[in-house]
Amino acid sequence: MRGNGTQTAILNNDTGTIVYGTETNRSGIGGRFRSDNWGSIEGNLNGHIREIIVADGLSDSDIEKIEGYLAYKWGLSGNLPAGHPYKSEPPYVQ
Repeated sequence: MRGNGTQTAILNNDTGTIVYGTETNRSGIGGRFRSDNWGSIEGNLNGHIREIIVADGLSDSDIEKIEGYLAYKWGLSGNLPAGHPYKSEPPYVQ
C-alpha cells in the first residue's frame, strides 16, 4: 500500500478472498478489513477518492511513474517525498 509516493504497508502472503454477494463477506472502498476471514469492514475513509488504480505485478519504476502522473494531474506533486524520481517534473507517459 502506498500513499503520496511512500510505501505505508506491505501485505505479504495475502491469500484472502473476498466473496461478493453474500451477507457475511463484503468489499468496501475506503475501509479496511479485520482479520476475520475478510468478513468485516472496519474504519472508514474521511475524505474523497478521486481515482482508484488496481494493478498486480507492477515494477517499482511503473509504480513511481503512476504516482508521478497522478501527483501532477491532481496538483499534488508537493506531497511526493524528496527522493521521488518525479518530485520535480512529471513522467513522460505514452
